[in-house]
Amino acid sequence: MNLGEYRGRNQGNQHSENTNPLKDFSLSSDEDESNSPEEERHDSYSESEEVLGHLPATPKNRVITPFLDKYGNDVTRMARHGELDSIIGREKEIEDTLLILARRTKSNPVLLGEPGVGKTAIAEGLAQLFVSEYAPRDFIGKRLIELDLTAMVAGTKYRGEFEERIKKVISEAQKAGDVILFIDELHTIIGAGDSSNNGGLDAANILKPALARGGLQVIGATTVREYQRYIEKDRALSRRFQPVVINEPSSEETLAILEEGVKPQLQKHYEGIVFEAGTSELAIELSSRYIPKRYQPDKAIDLLEEAASKALIQGSTEVSQDHLREVTSLITGIPVARMSIEEKERLLGLEQELRSEVINQDQAISEISKAIRRARSGLKDPARPIGSFIFVGTTGVGKTHLTKTLANAMFDSPEAIIQLDMSEYMEKHSISRLIGAPPGYRGYEEGGELTEKIRRQPYSILLLDELEKAHPDVCNLFLQILEEGRLTDGSGSQVDCRNLIIIGTSNLGAQSSGSGGGGIGFSSTHQDQARQHDQVQYMEAVGQHFRPEFLNRIDNVIVFNRLSERDLQPILDRELRLVEDRLAEKYDCSLSLTVAAKRFLIEEGFHPAYGARPLRRMIEQKIVDDLLVEEGLQGHLVKGAHVSIDVDQTAEQPLVITVREKEAEFSASAVIG
Repeated sequence: MNLGEYRGRNQGNQHSENTNPLKDFSLSSDEDESNSPEEERHDSYSESEEVLGHLPATPKNRVITPFLDKYGNDVTRMARHGELDSIIGREKEIEDTLLILARRTKSNPVLLGEPGVGKTAIAEGLAQLFVSEYAPRDFIGKRLIELDLTAMVAGTKYRGEFEERIKKVISEAQKAGDVILFIDELHTIIGAGDSSNNGGLDAANILKPALARGGLQVIGATTVREYQRYIEKDRALSRRFQPVVINEPSSEETLAILEEGVKPQLQKHYEGIVFEAGTSELAIELSSRYIPKRYQPDKAIDLLEEAASKALIQGSTEVSQDHLREVTSLITGIPVARMSIEEKERLLGLEQELRSEVINQDQAISEISKAIRRARSGLKDPARPIGSFIFVGTTGVGKTHLTKTLANAMFDSPEAIIQLDMSEYMEKHSISRLIGAPPGYRGYEEGGELTEKIRRQPYSILLLDELEKAHPDVCNLFLQILEEGRLTDGSGSQVDCRNLIIIGTSNLGAQSSGSGGGGIGFSSTHQDQARQHDQVQYMEAVGQHFRPEFLNRIDNVIVFNRLSERDLQPILDRELRLVEDRLAEKYDCSLSLTVAAKRFLIEEGFHPAYGARPLRRMIEQKIVDDLLVEEGLQGHLVKGAHVSIDVDQTAEQPLVITVREKEAEFSASAVIG
């Protein structure tokens, strides 16, 4: 058997008349066999096989299978008529399935994989192989019939009707001798047809004896989670199936599927449509980055097909990369312009984008940008995450804000963050919360908090807040993520962590850093001394707390600078812009503060130990709560009004709000106590 040759032949000749000479046939239960369509079908089938020259002629007394025909779909017949899409790649998985089917006992493979990875396509590939000239000797003339359990259950009114139907299907398959049943969503046989819901005669229990005796062959397909939840628990059933794991194809394999299999089918369906060069690569990139909850090649195929539909509706004959970005934007809600930014442009502008949002942390931004560019250049180990950092510094200096800005710059959303409060994982047993309980324990099927979040959001930042508070064994859990770019959950399934940026934040050394070095004023010499002092104190504290094997896997420990009063001016402007945006959205009003009012807020809101947080708190309390909310409740904030805030020097620097309209003016004051 040469699966590679079969693949090439199948791709080239799938729709050829020579490879599909068989006429459509259906089995009849007509009692008059001499004049029935069944006999005509046998004659036609035999003659067609003789024309092929590589399949033995089917005997005219072939067993009639009316129940199989009624409740099943003959996949091999579809393969003979060219009704199946070509199968690209997957030679190993098909060969593994054939090896199990060829066994004397336990010859029932079950295809395990996530939704959309191609489990059903592999079954269809087997059917195409059975009708090809490369079919192994023992599989020549085999019929692969997909069983429709829902049709078998439908219409059953009385107890025993379903059991009778499935027993007749099993009996016909055994008597025919050339039938392999295919049950998609294999886990649905558990409880199927059992009206009592008490573990009685469902489809699984009826199938067990036939599977045990070896007179019936079944190919199943289901997800790993459903297999573990339903099939694996039934030892008597699971031992009769041999798992074949179907992994998500790589980017290269997905590209081959799109180029060799999907595009020709789409061009045939959408007559006159052509694809711009690079659309397959872009479909893979966009689907991988922006549709993380689904799997390849299914999600890339969907993008290509939707883009082709959009081009057709717009009257275009070419499916462009812009069409792909537009349909991705419709699915995800991310602006098209953001997706149009090339990776190299994103990386080159990363440092500037971060500096525009994060104040007085140039060294930290520079180190992060270099590490990420190094990872994206391809010179770093591709098995590891994009980057891993520990942010240390006093509270309120911008550690979390830099993380959100970095998430927006790299993953197009400030919400692309998986945040864990590590103070919740201070006990050793809390590991099970992260990766899921081991088999046999409560919650085993639910998965872990961390593993499930990474599965749903693989392109994101993993933020480990207050990392120093986690139990040491919890930190050890991250060693395999940092070194190998993967994490194994409680059920043994691996989660891909290579597209994560891992950031741990810590206040280790903050107390000792505040006691020396001075440097809070405007003197650059004092600031340099304070920065050097902080660097030493923080690095010593981090080195004493974390184990060497953990720190050695971290790309960089980044010390954040303390903020000075001068640094608060741009922070104040940014926070006031946010307030003005909310005011404009709610009341359609504008906002301005005098220089004296801004200076007052900075002086009152600055504290060297707490960074920018006191300033933000003062804006929320003294401007939003005390002034704007009060004016809004009194009805003074009308459409088009302008709100100005000043300082009344005669009232010991209280803030005064003035609302101006075209014909009226309202004034109120509040004293800062």
